Amino acid sequence: MAMPDLGLPDFNSSRYGDGLENYRGMEGVIEACIRRYEPRCTNVRVTFEEQKDNTVSLSFKLNLSVVVDHKIVPLVFETVLGMDGRIFVEHA
Repeated sequence: MAMPDLGLPDFNSSRYGDGLENYRGMEGVIEACIRRYEPRCTNVRVTFEEQKDNTVSLSFKLNLSVVVDHKIVPLVFETVLGMDGRIFVEHA
């Protein structure tokens, strides 16, 4: 069971078609979670990625930066919440 005070709320009950404004809210929740639990990340931006061929999954693209050896390293990856509740992370 998801525990919002320890990370993200349970997104399993949300699916495409609920209204795009819900996904904008999820973007903010994911960004806030990253900022709170991963302070090494900066310039965090999360965007909902519409999947026209897969309407039962939620996909978000994460753009952020981390400092490694005193250098800013940009990172971009996608995370997908599948219809079975599994979360996949892919390099974008």
